[in-house]
Amino acid sequence: MATGDVTGAKLSRGDCGIDMFGNHNHYLLLFQYKDLTDKVEVDYIRDFESIISRFDKQTTIGIYITSEKNGYSSSAIGRAKLLESHLLLMNIHDMWQDIPEYLSKVLKDNSVR
Repeated sequence: MATGDVTGAKLSRGDCGIDMFGNHNHYLLLFQYKDLTDKVEVDYIRDFESIISRFDKQTTIGIYITSEKNGYSSSAIGRAKLLESHLLLMNIHDMWQDIPEYLSKVLKDNSVR
């Protein structure tokens, strides 16, 4: 990644909704992946929100990945924008661009949500 490597990334089992986690420049990264044919609805975002809320919101970044482009309902996107935590909604097709850009913004000003 352009802004530094993710270190200590591990796949997670029995994780209550976290598929992978790692560290990047003192931030905890929590990944959730959904391979759905329908759009991710707001309930999925609420579930992920309840998980990431257990961690320090200033140093934790939730990254929600879907298999579909435009894979989020408008209510899911709206909910994610309201969170006080860092949460990136993205798709697997654009992840190699979206993740480094988001991390760079968070590291720059720690205000992206």
